[in-house]
Amino acid sequence: MEQTSRIVTFSLLLIATIFCSVALFIPWAGYTIPITGQFLAAEKYVYSVYSGMAYPLGETQSKNVEWESLAIFIAFILPLILKIITPILGFSAVVLALSKRETYVFACAAFAGATALLSIITYYLFIFTRAPQYIVLDGLYANLIWSPGFYLFAIVTILYFAGAGMIVYFPGSELKTGFIKEKISSPGDDAIKILNLRYAKGEITKEEYEQMKKDISD
Repeated sequence: MEQTSRIVTFSLLLIATIFCSVALFIPWAGYTIPITGQFLAAEKYVYSVYSGMAYPLGETQSKNVEWESLAIFIAFILPLILKIITPILGFSAVVLALSKRETYVFACAAFAGATALLSIITYYLFIFTRAPQYIVLDGLYANLIWSPGFYLFAIVTILYFAGAGMIVYFPGSELKTGFIKEKISSPGDDAIKILNLRYAKGEITKEEYEQMKKDISD
């Protein structure tokens, strides 16, 4: 069980990191024309809208424009930063898994899943929700759809959390975190240890030992 759980956990983290790296270079959503197959990434369209709002033609930069510039930064840089951090954390988890540093593997896998989830949320809030459902592209109507990059990252999120979960919920796994790996003894276990010690020192008889041990077990 220990070896199997190690292999499964390592495989989940490795697959998630590969998918995450590939998803960095694939648009998450965009406009497509079914007839021609032409595709426009949602980021490009939303950026053009933001840019137009940020620097209106014939107007000087104002306080409102500065705010729109900040919105552009948040909308595009924040999801990008989170998307880049995710595979870095995932790769760290894979490397640490080989060295069996359980606490750090768990932390990296959990944080990778969290950053992947946050990147999806920020992308949806700042880009997808700000893109209209339909636009006219080269004289034809194009509709907004999710692309493979988004689905890959959704799978990545699940895989990273699953990898972290493997460390926590497989009792025999060598990849459990240090604080989970340490067994917390119950009061009954402590009482048995004390009873064994008293019996070894000759403080109680065999009959008393057996009776006390039975009472503790009950």
